[in-house]
Amino acid sequence: MSKQRVFRSSPRKLLGFAVFPLAIAAFLFYEGMLNAPKFPEVPADRLVDPVSPFVFVKLPMIMAGLIVFFLVWSFFSNLNKEIIVTPKTLTYKKGRAEWTVLWKDLTFTPPRYDKKRFKSCAVSNGRKFGRIEEFFFPDFETLVDVIKAAKAAPSNEYSL
Repeated sequence: MSKQRVFRSSPRKLLGFAVFPLAIAAFLFYEGMLNAPKFPEVPADRLVDPVSPFVFVKLPMIMAGLIVFFLVWSFFSNLNKEIIVTPKTLTYKKGRAEWTVLWKDLTFTPPRYDKKRFKSCAVSNGRKFGRIEEFFFPDFETLVDVIKAAKAAPSNEYSL
C-alpha cells in the first residue's frame, strides 16, 4: 500500500457563519408575514397600488428563501470534497466525481495572500478543475504547502 495523505472538506465553519444570514432570513420572512394582512388579495381591477404588496410582502419572502437556498447549496456542494495526495499523484474527489493527475501534469493556481478572507486555490488536470477554499478545508495551508513542494520537486515523485 502506498503512502498517501487525505484532506477532507469540513463545512463546520459554515454552520457557525450561517447564524447571521439565517437570522436575516428569519427577520425578512417575519416582516413579510407581518405585512401580509395589510395587503389583502383583491382583484387586479380594484388594486390601487400594485407594487406595494410585492415590495412589502412577496419580496422579503423571496429574499429569505434565496438566502436559505444559497446557504443550503453552499453546504451541500462542499460536503464531500476530498483531496488525496500520494508521492506521484493528486486525486480530487467531489461526491462521485473523481479525477487523478500526475504532479508533472498538475496545473496549480496558488491562493492570493493579499486577500484577507475567503482564500482559495485551483487545481487542474487540463480538462477538469477543482477549487479548494480555505473556508471549507481545515488543513488548507498544509495542503497548499504540500502541492507547492510537490510541484517544485525535481523528480516526478514527491516524498510525503
